[in-house]
Amino acid sequence: MSRDRKLTTLCAALALVSLLAAPDAEAQRRRRRNNRRTTTTTQTTSTDSGSSDGNASEPDSNAGSSSGNVGTTTTAPDPSASTSTTPDPAPTPVEPPAPQGPSPAAIDATLGARWYGRFFNYNQDVFGELRNYDLAAAPALAASVEWYPGAHFSRGPASWFGIVAQGAYVAGVSSRDSRDTVFATTAFWFDVGLRVRVPIGLHDLGLHATYGQQHFTIERNGGGGATQNDPGVPGVQYQSVRVGASVRIGASERVGILLSASGMPLISAGDIAQNYFVRATAAGVEAQVGVAIGLVAGLELRVLADARRYFFAMNPAVGDAWVAGGALDHHVTAGAALAFRR
Repeated sequence: MSRDRKLTTLCAALALVSLLAAPDAEAQRRRRRNNRRTTTTTQTTSTDSGSSDGNASEPDSNAGSSSGNVGTTTTAPDPSASTSTTPDPAPTPVEPPAPQGPSPAAIDATLGARWYGRFFNYNQDVFGELRNYDLAAAPALAASVEWYPGAHFSRGPASWFGIVAQGAYVAGVSSRDSRDTVFATTAFWFDVGLRVRVPIGLHDLGLHATYGQQHFTIERNGGGGATQNDPGVPGVQYQSVRVGASVRIGASERVGILLSASGMPLISAGDIAQNYFVRATAAGVEAQVGVAIGLVAGLELRVLADARRYFFAMNPAVGDAWVAGGALDHHVTAGAALAFRR
């Protein structure tokens, strides 16, 4: 009996322990089931937050059966969350900013009328046989052109280089000596060469280098040289290299101020150096001032005045037929012109 009682008592103790431990085991199972559900929900939410359209997907979870099995949480596919296969549009090219200010002129041409005067004076005329020469006013027709080929297609350095030319012809001129003898007289000049400019807004600054000639020829009876029919006023046929600077200052879009200055080393002086003073040396300078007033369609009215001055050192020697220390030869013009600038 004692042995049976012990077995009975042991079974009763085990049953009591099982009854006491059962609630704790059930609570542990519930806690593990809840932890699994929380973890699955967190992972689903994180995945939906990283979708391409930035919208969270709604989780669709199924709870497990009452038998204690944990259900699997599934997420329905969201079409809007799929990665778009449409390529991004190509970036729109950025246009460079449009240049500011007016375009540099490709052509600048003038045609007009001027009054011309010449004043020739000797100094240190030892024998008093040389005559000064004054021509107060004579009509002249003048023209000029500047052409910049690169300016037809460029606003940059290609538009800076141009071909320039100018000239004038004096009409109806005659010379008269002290005996009232009339001599036919021809007067004209021209220059042609290159100009480099830098347009700055309304302004235009430039340097020029040209070859030029200026003639004032007195036709004597029987030709040139000192003869008994010589009026004592030699002709000149200047050939020079003209180097200088010029500027157009834009006072406004319709008004410009024109300034120019040049030096003119002489290559030849013509009759005065060939037949009168064979050892003479000479050079020249030039200055010009003007105002341009815009009219319509690239046309301008220009009022211009310029002066050229040639100065001589005669360098006479004993035995020379004509003796003088030097001479000054002034040529001046003033007038108006119609210009086309575009």
